[in-house]
Amino acid sequence: MDSFRSCTVASPTVRAAWRALDGRQRLAAGAVLLGFAITLALGIWATGNKPPNGATSALLVILSGLFQVGGAGYFYSRSNPPLARTILWNLAAIMVRARDAERMTEDAFDTATAPELRKMMGQLSVHLSYMREELELTIGAWHELHPGALAGVNEGERRDDEKN
Repeated sequence: MDSFRSCTVASPTVRAAWRALDGRQRLAAGAVLLGFAITLALGIWATGNKPPNGATSALLVILSGLFQVGGAGYFYSRSNPPLARTILWNLAAIMVRARDAERMTEDAFDTATAPELRKMMGQLSVHLSYMREELELTIGAWHELHPGALAGVNEGERRDDEKN
């Protein structure tokens, strides 16, 4: 059974993302997937021995388009570009601070004397403090953008499917 589970199409990340969606978001995602499925079915049917007539093809193309545009439109209407930009800027700032902290620890390990090491540890503590604050702001902005995405997530805990 474990070998079958490891071969499934939906990875733990995809399953976690699906679980994070609320009912309306799942419906919208289902509509998009149904639109893709109709398009795929039409393509396969058209190459068969008895392809659909023009009216049937047109109807299926229109239905597919409606499902895809409707589902995507729901997600687009939920987006907030300025807030998403803020989240990305916060993540970029955290990345820069993490890179600085990494360089600082490498320098301390390679060349620092005891007094220098003490000073560098203080600077590292400041960097880590700023990173924590920036992460808190980013998580708050993400919660504002997608309120249900953080439901059930406790500090320091991960779900079993994300541990693997």
